Amino acid sequence: MRIGKRIFPYPTLNRDESYSNIVNSKFNLCDDYELNYDDGYFMIKNVYYEITDNEIKKLITDGIIKVLLVVESSTTIFRESFILEEKPKDIFINIDDLKDRVEISAYGVLNSEVKNFSLKNFNEYYQGFKFDLNKHNIILIDDGFSVNLEYDESEDDLITSIFSVVKDMDNTEIITVTSKINKIIITLPEEQFNIYDQSKRHSSLTEIYFTNLLIPALLQELTLIKEQVINDEEGRKYQDVEDVISDYYWFSSIRNQYENIYEEKLSIETIKNMDVLNVSQRLINNPITKSFDQAYELLTLGGYDEED
Repeated sequence: MRIGKRIFPYPTLNRDESYSNIVNSKFNLCDDYELNYDDGYFMIKNVYYEITDNEIKKLITDGIIKVLLVVESSTTIFRESFILEEKPKDIFINIDDLKDRVEISAYGVLNSEVKNFSLKNFNEYYQGFKFDLNKHNIILIDDGFSVNLEYDESEDDLITSIFSVVKDMDNTEIITVTSKINKIIITLPEEQFNIYDQSKRHSSLTEIYFTNLLIPALLQELTLIKEQVINDEEGRKYQDVEDVISDYYWFSSIRNQYENIYEEKLSIETIKNMDVLNVSQRLINNPITKSFDQAYELLTLGGYDEED
């Protein structure tokens, strides 16, 4: 979770002073933490927060605000919060729960509903105002830092991490595609799904299935994401690719594969100018052209090989 330039309908104290509405005060995640990898754990050692505002300090002491360290790995769909204190502590996370970019942030959130919230250090625009706030409203913000945990991902892993093919029990004749937060779901009519399920292991049909199923689905969903990014003219929702991944976890695999193939970082500007048909084909290793070769072999050879 990254707050970035997002605007709240009430004052917040942000480590980035340009976005903070509470003056003469500081909140931040410590800078002298240590990161270690050992015995199957990712360790964040000696981590704590710093706060200078006495009114907010009292709210924390009274249990009205709790400070959390938030650790997220969008690739593995991992997100966990840990209570953070002013004194250093060590946090241990199973390394198998994390992959690729891991984001570590600190936030102060309300533990309960608060009426007439007001601080003497509100900036000039909020002086004299009082706010009714809800439980879990964010008051303190430090978007923190990120670290990359890298390991290889095969093409098969890419496909399974992005797509799920399921059966439509309503007996329609239409293939549908829906994008969930974890995967792109391709729904086949029951009869066609049964054919697919029985024959998908035949290597001589792989590119044909990829062309008929994966390319249209990926083309549709990447086009929708491109449109959303373009329409976000002020960059309030999509400041970088990680913001896209926060909405669509499967897009992390797209990002990794894109950067592998094109040897460049995938950025918001890249998405805005993306040739979606071209990119969709390259991401899945050009199945459309290969499907012609497969179809020709089936016609001329009259058979196929089966893989276990």
